[in-house]
Amino acid sequence: MIFRSDSSEKTKSIAAEFASTLKKGDVVALVGDLGAGKTLFTKGIGLNFGLKESDIYSPTFSLLNIYDAGEISIYHFDWYRLGKKKDLEDIGAIEYLYGEGISIVEWYDSKILEINRCIEVKFKWISEFERDIEILNAAQC
Repeated sequence: MIFRSDSSEKTKSIAAEFASTLKKGDVVALVGDLGAGKTLFTKGIGLNFGLKESDIYSPTFSLLNIYDAGEISIYHFDWYRLGKKKDLEDIGAIEYLYGEGISIVEWYDSKILEINRCIEVKFKWISEFERDIEILNAAQC
């Protein structure tokens, strides 16, 4: 399914609606260029689970942010600077990916690790303010 967003608020709204379908153990693989809206989309997911937008930020330097949303945890990864599966193992990422929370992976297209089951979200630039957001259920990412 493809959605068109023409604003930050619209992107967050699409993400919040999408988040209502998520459950423990889901992995959301975000794919798109720098500035395409991956972290903003993650903020929308967090809003659905009662988090404040200001609590959600890019894990570019930390590689993994953990957000406690009451009954569920959200694990927010950034794989941009990682080069191999061992890097994920070193930060304990594997146990989170297959854990009891929802995992969101920015820069999943680096393909460090194939995930058995995920939902892929692709961001495509249309113009300075417009993006297409395509949500694909995938058996294997």
